[in-house]
Amino acid sequence: MKYYLSDAYLRFYFSFIRPNLKKIKSGIQKGMFGRISQTGSFTGWMGRAFEYLCIEHAAKISKILGFSGIEFTFGPYFNAPKKDSSGVQIDLLFDRNDNVMTLCEMKYSLTPVGTGIIEKIERKAEILQNKFKNKSIQKVLISRSGPTDDLIASGFFYRIIRPDEFF
Repeated sequence: MKYYLSDAYLRFYFSFIRPNLKKIKSGIQKGMFGRISQTGSFTGWMGRAFEYLCIEHAAKISKILGFSGIEFTFGPYFNAPKKDSSGVQIDLLFDRNDNVMTLCEMKYSLTPVGTGIIEKIERKAEILQNKFKNKSIQKVLISRSGPTDDLIASGFFYRIIRPDEFF
């Protein structure tokens, strides 16, 4: 997992700091970070860094969810599409020895996550369930900004975790 974190930091330096190093050192352009942080590429980088942060804290997530005493493996999960089946990419998946798979969807967003995410996660859970028929699928959202009231009221997610719970 250390690779992910160092990779994220290097991407940040080479994508945002190095190209602007002269401007930063000169101090002429004030508010540069504010402008950089509003770009789509920066938001994408923050999303990937958020995923890496969550993966790095997988042990803490297992404690928050109450299964740290059960043996498990974890990591991102990817299954390429085939002629007869859809592919799936899961940000973080815990495969537990109690026949439960905990599907964690991570969202780095400045605004609360709404019910629009449900269809996407249902599709992922269905693909997992078809592949691992003897496992129960538990759905968890890890979100920087938290959920909307509608998403909470839906009861769709087993648990919604905010990153401040890691610390």
